[in-house]
Amino acid sequence: MDWQEYYILNTNTGNFTKSRIREGVETSASGTFVFNSTEEEHSIKLTYPSDNELIANCTGDLIEVLIIESENTLKGTWAPCDGPGLKYQRTNN
Repeated sequence: MDWQEYYILNTNTGNFTKSRIREGVETSASGTFVFNSTEEEHSIKLTYPSDNELIANCTGDLIEVLIIESENTLKGTWAPCDGPGLKYQRTNN
């Protein structure tokens, strides 16, 4: 992959920042998030305030969803529409 990216989730405020580093240039976007749970899965719904190239979804709107696979792993939902199948590992930075 030609970029690396990460999320910072602030559970106290419900705000997030997503950052992507490509060719030494870092791009960031922020917004709000909520946890969603159904019988089938647990997820995080990220909402961006405006359109941004960092939004990874199949719908073209301002919402991105990450599936909670475990306490330390999130999975992106971009793969079903030919986006990359991304997984994110929790770090304590």
